[in-house]
Amino acid sequence: MIDPFESMLASPETLWANFALHRSTECRNELLLRHIDLVRRVVSRLYVSTRFFHEYDDLLSCGVIGLMDAFTRFEPERGIPFEAYAPVRIRGEIVDYMRRQDWAPRSVRRWSRAAPAG
Repeated sequence: MIDPFESMLASPETLWANFALHRSTECRNELLLRHIDLVRRVVSRLYVSTRFFHEYDDLLSCGVIGLMDAFTRFEPERGIPFEAYAPVRIRGEIVDYMRRQDWAPRSVRRWSRAAPAG
């Protein structure tokens, strides 16, 4: 395990190796700080179309949960960069949150969009 000061200086490969080996909170927190911009980017894109229904901070919190889930499920041996993998998990967590907050099932939404206006 590495100490927090060393983790700030550690390379991404070292952090990932330590996190994969020990699942330490310190490594996870350092990875979180290094990748929080991924969450902000995904939230800012989703917030444009949902700002009347959801608070930005709520979406950001769900995005951080998605990022932490991406840390635990990420498999570097597959050859996919984390920066490509994480936004999918982050967006999925946020969309799941929005669906849980919605009063109507998706079938009702689909039906209302397909119904003719007027």
